[in-house]
Amino acid sequence: MSHPIIYIIGETINGEPIYSSDKTKNNVQRVLREIWNHRPDHDPPTWKDFFDYMYSHQMFMVAEDERVETIMEQVICLILGKRLCWTSIDEINPMKIEPNMEDIVEEFFHRLEPVTYDEIESEEEEIEESEEVTKRKEKVAEVQQILDEIMETKDQKVDQGKYLALCNLLRDVHQG
Repeated sequence: MSHPIIYIIGETINGEPIYSSDKTKNNVQRVLREIWNHRPDHDPPTWKDFFDYMYSHQMFMVAEDERVETIMEQVICLILGKRLCWTSIDEINPMKIEPNMEDIVEEFFHRLEPVTYDEIESEEEEIEESEEVTKRKEKVAEVQQILDEIMETKDQKVDQGKYLALCNLLRDVHQG
């Protein structure tokens, strides 16, 4: 079984990569061909026609693999050069589809560099490690806050509640 060719087509607002594949490209081109076949050249379809077709054929989520999921609106926004966080689908829907859109899609994917499944897994592991480091830093900050509160009291003693909280936080940091 051959795996699809995977590309990073953009990033989310948080900087996480958005993956897509050659199967997505083929689906987009197939739908473009299909909706253009039912329209005369002087009356081009709109992106609403495109999305209506996709939804009616339940193609709104392109998921070839559990590691690669792409929402079709994201793919189209990026192909059209629109910024994801600033572009509403309501802005794209009324736009006419260019007659050479299949070629534009081909060129868009042609400019991208393929990534391997190993690279995808490596990036996911880096994100998980980064999140783990952030959690550990937050717990250390909580320990520091408790110690600061103790030092601000007159007798500077640790009561049982603060002692248990410190023990739990330090255990979490140690195990993390």
